[in-house]
Amino acid sequence: MAYADAIRWAGGRAELHVRPGAFHGFDTYAAPGAALSRDAPEARDRRLRGVVARSGSGGGPGRWARRAGGMT
Repeated sequence: MAYADAIRWAGGRAELHVRPGAFHGFDTYAAPGAALSRDAPEARDRRLRGVVARSGSGGGPGRWARRAGGMT
């Protein structure tokens, strides 16, 4: 929460999603079949694709994802 606040304070944009019962990095450790483990990364990837598409980066989400090691 402090990190999202610091981004906003510096003039950036940040979204914070709190998932009750989950700890930071939970999707790395939780059971792959669990709904929370499946839904959170999918929601994150959808959001990132939208941000990249709106940024007009020209490279598209695929290029950004390879560079960042993120979405596929």
